[in-house]
Amino acid sequence: MKKIVSIFLAFAILITQFCVFDSRHNVMAYEIQDNQNVINGIIDYSKKLYGTSGSLLLSGLLENSGNPNADWYAVALSRYNISDDYNSYLASLTNYIDSSYQTQYKLDPVKSTEWQRIILTVLSCGGDPLSLDTKSSGQINLVSDGVYNRGNTASLGKQGLSGWVWGLIALDSMNYKIPDNSYYTRENIIHEILSQQLEDGGFSLMGTSCDADLTANVITALAPHYNENDTVRYAVDRAVNVLSDTQGTDGDFQSFRTFNAESTAQVMIALTAMNIDISSDARFIKNGNNIFDGLIRYRCDDGGFSHVQGTGQSNQMSTVQSMMALVSLYRYSTSQSSFFDFGVYDYNAHNNSTDQAQDKVQQEYQNSEVSVVAETMPENDQITVSQSKVSDTVKTDVSESEYISGKNSKAETSSVSGIFTSESDEKVSSDKISQDTSGYDKHINIKFIIFISFAVGTVLILIVCKKNIKLRNNLLIIFTLITLLILIISSTNIKSKDKYYSDNDIKKPESPAGTVNLSIDCNTILDNMDKLDSQLKNSSDISDDGQILAASEYEFYEGDSVYDILQRAVKKNKIQIAFQGSSQNSLGTVYIKSINNIYEFSCGELSGWIFTVNGKQSGKGCSDVTVSDGDVIRWAFSCDLGRDIK
Repeated sequence: MKKIVSIFLAFAILITQFCVFDSRHNVMAYEIQDNQNVINGIIDYSKKLYGTSGSLLLSGLLENSGNPNADWYAVALSRYNISDDYNSYLASLTNYIDSSYQTQYKLDPVKSTEWQRIILTVLSCGGDPLSLDTKSSGQINLVSDGVYNRGNTASLGKQGLSGWVWGLIALDSMNYKIPDNSYYTRENIIHEILSQQLEDGGFSLMGTSCDADLTANVITALAPHYNENDTVRYAVDRAVNVLSDTQGTDGDFQSFRTFNAESTAQVMIALTAMNIDISSDARFIKNGNNIFDGLIRYRCDDGGFSHVQGTGQSNQMSTVQSMMALVSLYRYSTSQSSFFDFGVYDYNAHNNSTDQAQDKVQQEYQNSEVSVVAETMPENDQITVSQSKVSDTVKTDVSESEYISGKNSKAETSSVSGIFTSESDEKVSSDKISQDTSGYDKHINIKFIIFISFAVGTVLILIVCKKNIKLRNNLLIIFTLITLLILIISSTNIKSKDKYYSDNDIKKPESPAGTVNLSIDCNTILDNMDKLDSQLKNSSDISDDGQILAASEYEFYEGDSVYDILQRAVKKNKIQIAFQGSSQNSLGTVYIKSINNIYEFSCGELSGWIFTVNGKQSGKGCSDVTVSDGDVIRWAFSCDLGRDIK
């Protein structure tokens, strides 16, 4: 019996080891002083991604100037003091701005953060956002149009709190003086930000609890004003404390109940802006892990960073935001100004010489190029760069094989919003089954555990039988092994693709409230094939009659919205969908970006998805319209803002 117990304990220990097995490298091997090596690894990864051994800004980034991922790379490189062709990037960005200014809404009808990100990018490339020379639009004052006089066109806060926050960051980046009689003052902007602080001390686009990303952005924006008055100081202290309270045991942060690299990166930028030492401040050390430890956990073997832990797949948005955070830490550790401080801030005057500060910016990126750490990449990786440019749309794929700018059916889910990406798509597609909210791919690890369990159990049984142990003891061992396997399997939610689409995980009342009818079509495209994206013209996603889903009946439950029915229908019929969550846009409603791989703008600048209920279009979003018994819902792709839907 003692031998049996010993064998069982040995087996249990072995299983325990595999239970904590993780395919990630030893992240704790990194220390704060190795930060620069990690940054250099990102640069090396990016050069391999874009197929260059020289200038990053002359590679695929140049073609995508004006889009968030590319712009933030330029900013991060500049703030890291890397020598590169900033003049060429600035020229490309200027052309993009010039072209956009020829349209009705210039950079964007809603998002002032488009101006604010570009202001920071222009500064990073040595340009002057106050007077940007363009061929067709003349001199453009981006700071005026995007910040202090934005209200003449649309409210700075039209897209929510992000507009105010990043407006303040852009203003203070060079301590821009606001002219008299401007629409906004610094005081106006700060007041609007402070007025939206939640009871828990945090900030959020919606809801009543702290969102790490936005709270960190607010702290970054208010950091230069921390010593100006007690109101700002009190608000910032509360925000810092709530971030401390929400930090995970690994040192990282979450958004929308998912721990991710981007949230962690934004908090790191905020803490460095506040001159908080992340390596020693007890508020931000959890279970022995600081925020650097937390962020490094998302580093992949190729040097890039993933959105969630355990995927092993680098994500462009996650990578560039992580680089920004690590550069902010580098600047803090080398006693340089904070990441978004391009000049010397005067807390009292707000009128420092822009020219002098501009000279400082130009000097910063004239240093010698920093060498990078070589990383290996599989020889069969194909690097491609999308050349499409859409001013208000950027999607990022988790694969290192593509940089996706504009419309693409491979857009990956991301939880961050605001200035860093113009959208955050959540999708259900045939190639994505399920993912645990913790960020770990538990399915793979558990299958591995089960395999090892069978193997070890078989070996143990053979050993026992060979030594002629009594039958009852053999049965005891077999029973113990089977019990362990049952426990493991019962705690695992493993679904086939078909099972995933057939299941509906949403908890519902016992009985439906009635039935509705839903159909999906894109027949307007058939009359506008000349406008259709080339990649879709020969696609099986568009049938000869434009029908995607024939009218079908679906049960609904009390309180269900049009969006709920759509979600149920596409899941049942295995139809791809990408949408922007209600908390990720200024409209406060779910916004459908794509159905069946047909994205907005796929058939002209006025194209996109709309819905009708009983033949009538609604002025509300699909998640805001509740359904009634007998309703007829139609989702249709319009090529002319709904005017072509009959």
